[in-house]
Amino acid sequence: MRNHTRNCDLDGDMVNRVLADEYGHIWLSCNKKIIEYAPSHQTYHEYRTADDESSLWRVIPTAVCRGNDGSLLFGGIPGIYRLRPSNNLDKEAIPEPARITDVLIDGKSILFDCHKPLTQPLRISHNTKQITICFSSLHHRIARQIRYAYRLKGFDEEWQKTNDGNPRAIYQNLPKGTYTFEVKATDGNGRWGESATALCIERTPAWYETWWAYILYILLLCALTLVIVRYCLRRAQKRNDRLWAEAKELLNMRDYLTDKLDGQCEEAENLNKIFVERARQIVEHHLADPDMGVERLASGMNMSRSTFTRKIKSITGKTPSEFIRQIKMAYARKMVLTQDRSISEIATALGFSDRKHFTSNFKEEFGMPPTAYQKTHKEEEAN
Repeated sequence: MRNHTRNCDLDGDMVNRVLADEYGHIWLSCNKKIIEYAPSHQTYHEYRTADDESSLWRVIPTAVCRGNDGSLLFGGIPGIYRLRPSNNLDKEAIPEPARITDVLIDGKSILFDCHKPLTQPLRISHNTKQITICFSSLHHRIARQIRYAYRLKGFDEEWQKTNDGNPRAIYQNLPKGTYTFEVKATDGNGRWGESATALCIERTPAWYETWWAYILYILLLCALTLVIVRYCLRRAQKRNDRLWAEAKELLNMRDYLTDKLDGQCEEAENLNKIFVERARQIVEHHLADPDMGVERLASGMNMSRSTFTRKIKSITGKTPSEFIRQIKMAYARKMVLTQDRSISEIATALGFSDRKHFTSNFKEEFGMPPTAYQKTHKEEEAN
C-alpha cells in the first residue's frame, strides 16, 4: 500500500469516482477538476472546470462512463466533458524552463521600481519584512496546465508546489544569511524537468547580529558573570564571618557557663545581663503556667538544673525558686494595686494553685497579705 495523495496534490479535494485506463493511469473525478495520474512516474495532469477549453463549471459526482472508442465521459453542469486517454504522461518531459520575472521587496519591484537586473545576487537589508518572488515559464498558451515547484535552500526543507494562475513565492522576516532560491516547472502534461532556475539572496545582518556585536555580548556576559561571582564570594565571606562570630560567641558562652571566663571583665558582665534577661523573659512568658518551676526554666535555658541553679545564684544571689517568685510577686504587686480583680483571680493568673499559697508568698515578699497591702496603699494615697 502506498499513499499517492500528495503526489497529485489532493490536499482537501473530494474524490467522487476513480477509473483506470489502458495505459495504467488513474482518473480521479473531483467537484471542480479531473486528474489524470500516472502512478509509475508520479506525474499528473489536471483538467479544471475553470479552464478556457472547458464549458463546465461543476462535475457531477456519479456521471462517469466509458465511450465505445475508449474515451472517458464525465457528466457536468451544463454538459459533458469528453477526454481520450493517452500515454503523454509516460513520455520524456520537455518542460519550459521557469524564469524569475520580478522580485518585490516590501511591495517595491526590483525591476520596475528600482530598475535593477536580476542577474546578480540579491541583497536585502535587515529591515525587510517581506520578499515576493514572481516566476513563470512564459508559455502563456498552456499557462494553466503548468505547475511550479520552488524552495529556498537554507530555509525550506522540501519543495513547495503551486498550480494557481499567479505563481509566486512569499517569505517574511528572513533570518540573516545567504540563501539560494530555486524554481522549476512542468510541461503541459504535468511532467517535471530536472533543471531549475536559481537566484542567490543575501539578507544582511543588523548591527546586533554582526560578529562584533556577538563579541560585545560575550564581553558583557563575562562581565555579568564576574559581577555575580564577586557578589557570591562576598556573600560567602559575610556568611563565613557571621559563622566565625557565632562560633566565637558560642565558645565565649561555653567558657561563661563553665566559669572559665573572668567574672569581673566587661564581657562577663554583659553575658550576665543577657543571661538574667533571658531567664526573666521565660518566666514572664509562662506566668499563668502552674508547672513553671526550676526544671522548666532550666530546660528553657537549654541547661541542666544544677548548672542553671549554680549560675543564677552566682549572678543574682538567689535560688531559682526565689528568682521565679520575685518576678511573679512583682507582677502580683502591680496587679493588686492597679487591677480590679479578686485575690483568687490574681493567684490563678500568676500560676498559683490556690489563694493560700499565693498569700503566703506575697506576705513573705512584702511583709503583709495582699488585701492588707492593697488597703495600706489606698490609705497612703488618700492622705
